[in-house]
Amino acid sequence: QPSDGGFGMKDQSSDMEIGVDRVIPRRLVESRERPDGCLELLAPRFQGFWFGWLQRWLPQDRAHQRVVLDDTGGRVWKYIDGTADIRGIAQSLAAADDDDPVEMIQRIWLFVRAMAAEGWLELRAPG
Repeated sequence: QPSDGGFGMKDQSSDMEIGVDRVIPRRLVESRERPDGCLELLAPRFQGFWFGWLQRWLPQDRAHQRVVLDDTGGRVWKYIDGTADIRGIAQSLAAADDDDPVEMIQRIWLFVRAMAAEGWLELRAPG
């Protein structure tokens, strides 16, 4: 059984199945730490060709959706730097939490896949 617990991702350039533990997430939106210590993502309200031009006309305080991450999501987000793969992130978090790295890989995969579906992360195959 693969180390990613059976999850997989297709490499678009080669049609080859790769383990998600090798997938490298990269942030596409800004984030900031709130006064209460939670991490907040700042996602543009408008994106794309037709609506992207509206973004620049919004007042600064309304230009972004604010998405507050829970403690675990915030810790994962901080490790996402565009170079670390999911396995490396999971190993770092599992060591700090004394948790099972395989379960951590599965939870991180679900998190980054949801963030990518919203357009807040990009997922790429290594190489």
